[in-house]
Amino acid sequence: MNEADKTLHELFAAEWDYQLEQYPTWASRLGDRRWNDRWGYRSLDAVDKRHSHHIEVLTKLRAIKREELSPSDRTNYDLFQKDYENEVEGHQYRWHLIPLNQLGGVQTADELAHALRFETLKDYDDWLARLHALPAYIEETTALMREGIKQQIMLPKIVLERIPAQIDHQIVSDPKESRSINLLATLPALFLKRIACVSL
Repeated sequence: MNEADKTLHELFAAEWDYQLEQYPTWASRLGDRRWNDRWGYRSLDAVDKRHSHHIEVLTKLRAIKREELSPSDRTNYDLFQKDYENEVEGHQYRWHLIPLNQLGGVQTADELAHALRFETLKDYDDWLARLHALPAYIEETTALMREGIKQQIMLPKIVLERIPAQIDHQIVSDPKESRSINLLATLPALFLKRIACVSL
């Protein structure tokens, strides 16, 4: 691997970690537990910082001499460049002001619990930390939607009609019926298993 290829792959690796950190629930679904205690960053400030970051990444990418790359990495270079150019160009259309739709958003956050592994005590601690952070995550989502209303950037009514029912699924009178909370019922079994291992 020559120096240009090495520099390109280092940029890819750095950006992979950056994207996982920026979108922790996506990282969790992929099995990367490093940010299992948090939600995504949805504030307007976070959106603007990501936009600036994407511009900086394109500057770094263009500093790599494409002609010195191996044939396969020239293709990787082109695809990566296209992805980031799309991100930068798309920022002006302010789709970040539409943070949810009928397919998902903060109103379906409870589904994440069923996509995760709960094998260690830290897994449960991380989930509790996420639950504690949920109000702030909801506030950030609400702030984006309010800004979208101000700028008249909203989805059609037919797209949003399913969302109230998705919210209702998370509002329960008995905590045991909550998908976000009832998984904690497995904690005693986990503790017993840990105690048994220590006893042996």
